[in-house]
Amino acid sequence: LVARNEAIFAYDPDEGNMSAMPLEGEKMMLSQYKSYFVSVSADMQSPAGSLMGGLVGGLVGVPASGGSMSISPSTMAKQNVTVCLVAYPHIRFEAYSAQFTDVTHVVAALGSVFVLSRGGASGTNTVFFELREKGLQEQLDILVKKRMFEWAAGIAVQGGAAQEVTADIYREHGDALFAKRAYDQALQVYMKTIDLGLPLEPSYVVEKYLEAQRIAHVAQYLKRLHEKNLAEREHTALLLKCYTKLKDFSTLEEFLERTPVSQYDPATAIEVLETAGYYGLAAAVAQKPEVQRHGDYIRISLEHFKSYAKIVQFLGTLPRAEAGQALVDHGRVLMKHAPKETVDLVRAICGLDE
Repeated sequence: LVARNEAIFAYDPDEGNMSAMPLEGEKMMLSQYKSYFVSVSADMQSPAGSLMGGLVGGLVGVPASGGSMSISPSTMAKQNVTVCLVAYPHIRFEAYSAQFTDVTHVVAALGSVFVLSRGGASGTNTVFFELREKGLQEQLDILVKKRMFEWAAGIAVQGGAAQEVTADIYREHGDALFAKRAYDQALQVYMKTIDLGLPLEPSYVVEKYLEAQRIAHVAQYLKRLHEKNLAEREHTALLLKCYTKLKDFSTLEEFLERTPVSQYDPATAIEVLETAGYYGLAAAVAQKPEVQRHGDYIRISLEHFKSYAKIVQFLGTLPRAEAGQALVDHGRVLMKHAPKETVDLVRAICGLDE
């Protein structure tokens, strides 16, 4: 931190000036307390402010008679004591500010900030002020009331607030943006609860966007749930329905190709895709090595693609027991459309060609 007359600047050794807090007046002291800095600046509007000349302390005059001159408190030097929160490398906001008379010391100790200054009717008494930081919950309540949600969330995380408290701050922030129809910004805030593992019920967000008929936003939110392995069966079904509703085949195909099977329920995916008419994608999911739902693959291939000879050939690659069960289920259709291939398969399964 670098204190100058016009402001206090936060510098990074590599990036240079990162942020600043405008605080006018000559800086007399600069100290640290937890994540705050405390600045003592000359109040240039006070009667003695322009005469301080960089000195800390009250003005003392010696009259011509040689006796000491009594000084009125109204003519003594005034300083502004300002406490600001820092989240490196940014100065976030002014947490406290007040005017004091003739500040001599600022000490951070015993969980407080102590200010030693002059006071009393004559201005000759020394007064010891204690500045106490408000409790975490009170700080959060103040910031949320002022709709300073980002700062409230940052303090909640830094201060170790309960996850439910932090999640509620993000929820209120998202709701405020949603009410302004800033749907994209609201979604980014809601998704932070997913990234941070905070307990915000997904159905709360999904229902809000569904009511507003923002299907694409629902898809983005559900996709993030899958990426963080937090999706349930219902989420998979709804995500695929969103893609099919949007007729976004490329995104749907990309999701199925790139998303590990562990992040979604394959049975649900096959059912939704088949219902929506994406038979090729449904068959591809069923045939994935991690899935191997051979029964679904065979059924889809026969019902929708009429790939009789291809399926007979596929059955020849399966274990005898599994291939035999498939013949029990679909043998009549295969005999009708691929009789020679089917008979050859039966002979091979029964070991008649050995």
